[in-house]
Amino acid sequence: VSTQSTGGPDPPNTREVVTSMLRTVAFHNYAPVMACGSHDQGIKIWNTWGDKLNDIKFHEGFMGQKVGPSVSLQFHPFEYKLVSAGQDNCVTVYGKATDPVNKI
Repeated sequence: VSTQSTGGPDPPNTREVVTSMLRTVAFHNYAPVMACGSHDQGIKIWNTWGDKLNDIKFHEGFMGQKVGPSVSLQFHPFEYKLVSAGQDNCVTVYGKATDPVNKI
């Protein structure tokens, strides 16, 4: 999957976004960001100009797997929050580091 920018006088830029099998993509309604969930159990956050903003990667912990392959991604319509539904039946909400943590 690649992003392509056509704004400006230069030829469009194409960048490789995901190198493994792409499973899901989400675009924010107002912010210029997109998220890609891939089969390698990671989520990559990009701006629409093709700059990588963040990686959310698989890791092992004492409670087991923390990020499974995403089957669905969705941004909150007005805030900088991303929801990931995983193949492991877990739903995770990601936000800015400065956001308060609300436990359900």
